[in-house]
Amino acid sequence: MRPMRMYLLGCLLLLGSARLARAQDEPAPAPEVKAEATPEPPPVSIAPPAPVRAPAKPAPRPVPPTPWYKDWLAPLLVVAGGVLILASSIDFTDQRNRLDQSQESWLLHQQALGSPDHLIADSVVIGVGAALALGGVLRWGLEARREKRQRALSVGAALDSHGGRLTVGGSF
Repeated sequence: MRPMRMYLLGCLLLLGSARLARAQDEPAPAPEVKAEATPEPPPVSIAPPAPVRAPAKPAPRPVPPTPWYKDWLAPLLVVAGGVLILASSIDFTDQRNRLDQSQESWLLHQQALGSPDHLIADSVVIGVGAALALGGVLRWGLEARREKRQRALSVGAALDSHGGRLTVGGSF
């Protein structure tokens, strides 16, 4: 039964290749083009469209700037800087006193061994606290400068028998 299947398979292959060769030899028939009558398009109106007006939107209200005294970051920086300066100054003074008293007894000398490292660390923290406080003050100044307000300046001078006086006043 197996040879029969192989024989049929071979016949099918030969038949298919013969059809393929015949199809390549014959030119392909040209497709027929049917001429259909196209309907005429409807006439186009040339009238200009009516102008479309967008509804008038009110202008957005300008957001008033936040007053300088309502800024929360500047006081936070100033307070944090002040706390760092205060705490480090107290520790610096304590470590300096330990270092000064280290000559009096062996126990005080043992307690003061880490004082130089504490003094350096306290000095650095005092500098960081000063930088934070200065940053807060500068922020307050910049916020106040942004605020639009009238600035007034008054200058006064007075002469008397003892000399003279010059006064300057205003809002800055």
